[in-house]
Amino acid sequence: MGSSLLTCFKSDQSCPRSIQALLFALLLSVCVPSSATSNETPLSLQSWQFARSELTQPTISSPTDLKNGQKELDWQAINKPYNLPQTGQKPVLWLKKKLPPLDAREPSLFIPPLYMYLTVFVDDEIIYTFSGHNNARGRQWHLINLPKDFAGKTLLLRIESDYTKIGISNNLLVGSRSALIESMIKHDADRVLIGLLLAVFGLLAIGFSPRRKETVAYIAFGANALCIAIWVLRYTYVKELVLPNPTFWFYAWLLSMLGMPPTFILYVEKLFGTGYKNCLPFIRRIYLIIMSLSIVVYSIWGASTLVYTGLNISRALFVVAILLTMHQVARQYLRGQKDAGLLFLGIGILTLFVVHDASLALGLISEPRTLSHWGSFTLVLVMAAILGMRFNDMYQRLDVYSKQLESTARERELMVQDLHDGLGGMATNISLLADVAQRQIDNPEVKKTLNTISGLSRESVTEIRGFMKSLDNTSADWPSFVADLRQYGTNILEPHNIDFTLLDLVEIEAELPSSVLRLNVLRIYKEAMVNIVKHAKADTVEVKLKVTPHQFELMIHDDGRGLSEHSPHKDTEFTGGRGLRNITSRTSEMGGEAIIESDNGTIIHVIIPLPLKSPALGMAQEDRN
Repeated sequence: MGSSLLTCFKSDQSCPRSIQALLFALLLSVCVPSSATSNETPLSLQSWQFARSELTQPTISSPTDLKNGQKELDWQAINKPYNLPQTGQKPVLWLKKKLPPLDAREPSLFIPPLYMYLTVFVDDEIIYTFSGHNNARGRQWHLINLPKDFAGKTLLLRIESDYTKIGISNNLLVGSRSALIESMIKHDADRVLIGLLLAVFGLLAIGFSPRRKETVAYIAFGANALCIAIWVLRYTYVKELVLPNPTFWFYAWLLSMLGMPPTFILYVEKLFGTGYKNCLPFIRRIYLIIMSLSIVVYSIWGASTLVYTGLNISRALFVVAILLTMHQVARQYLRGQKDAGLLFLGIGILTLFVVHDASLALGLISEPRTLSHWGSFTLVLVMAAILGMRFNDMYQRLDVYSKQLESTARERELMVQDLHDGLGGMATNISLLADVAQRQIDNPEVKKTLNTISGLSRESVTEIRGFMKSLDNTSADWPSFVADLRQYGTNILEPHNIDFTLLDLVEIEAELPSSVLRLNVLRIYKEAMVNIVKHAKADTVEVKLKVTPHQFELMIHDDGRGLSEHSPHKDTEFTGGRGLRNITSRTSEMGGEAIIESDNGTIIHVIIPLPLKSPALGMAQEDRN
């Protein structure tokens, strides 16, 4: 009595102790000449006879029951009995052939994967039975021991299935067990290589996706590549040598079949748009619903009609999705998006391979080997190339932007130098000359005018220095900026006997302040300090500064007279005072909000979101992110 290879893992037969070890050894020898002798080369069985019958005995009880009426069947000749169409009322297929003589150690019969029930006879003796519908989900190949005197005897197969195609999917082989296993591995070499490469592509794309707006596209590509890898490996023979669990492989196949379309659609959405009237996201959501329901139904009731109905719906949606995707990609190509043409070509190549395999399934061509894995591999390579082109384009744009920043930095340095040597020097000289003139003139009115000129000149120098610091990136950090604010507050308030304190809380994760933020906050701060000195009549001023990765807050509180009922600044719009209007205007330009109110004095609370969002002022800060 024969046995399947799956039981060999648990047996002490004369086959190798570890099929896994043999697998890896043979995988290494795929590319070198075979060490098997010519007598051990597997022989392909051709020139069969086939017949059909009704379902007479679904339960195995005796050879006579299973062979019931087979001598009276209408036998027909066929060379290779691949995937014969099912005839409805006759779901049983009989195949027979005289076994040729073959000198082989451990003579065995290899039968490719098929659906549901299989019974194998040598003359009148049952040597193998398989009830896939009850014991295993999915398709499984069979490696069956033959009797040593098999030559010249009649091999008879009884195959029962309600699938649309009945029969075997590839060549039946006779040979030694080791030679048959080596033949399986060589048969799967391209599929295994493609499957493993796709799995590596998928894991790399998911694990090393850049943290930017196209991250979802990288993840969608990685998930799609993994789904295709599982789908490709599912149709190999060697998978059951490594993991002999048909139920697992059926689940994997189901997940991959239902996962490929939505991940591909998501990839197209993120790189080329959502299609006409957002049709692609709609189809993707339907796919996800069908996938979830199919998995739940399969887990509860097994391979029921509902599961296959869901698969058929998903296949129909896949055709629709491909057409809509090609339409969207073609639109983007016509609009000048060149990589869209590359994706269109990849989809076209995959379509050609799919048409080939569909023709094979429909019996239009006689060939046992499918080629869709090559089309899928080509499409994944195209998708990876597009992401690579996008990444390279991003790198080039960053390089250009970096050079622009360097040029801007040089221009800024020249500007700072010109301000220092030009306007700064002139304002300093004016102040010095006014001081000299005051000492030489006795007229009080003239002295007062000269004193005003000297004060304005010093204020101009201070203003120029503040502007220069806002342009100087060497001081573009929060501690330096806070120090400038503290120094200015001390210098302007303490001469007027106003106590001043500044408390700051800057989170480590907060980004460095941009020149736009520094300049405008410094203007707001100075405006508030000047207003306090001129109008508040305050004794103390408390400033609190808080910076998080998402927000900048500045609160200035004085204990002065505040905004009286008759103050032009009392209303919430603050339309009556130029200084307060400047504060609210500058804050608004940075996308923030200024709240000014009276509470034991005056409170100015400035809140600015980070990074800056204002189109006018925040552009430089947004580009940095």
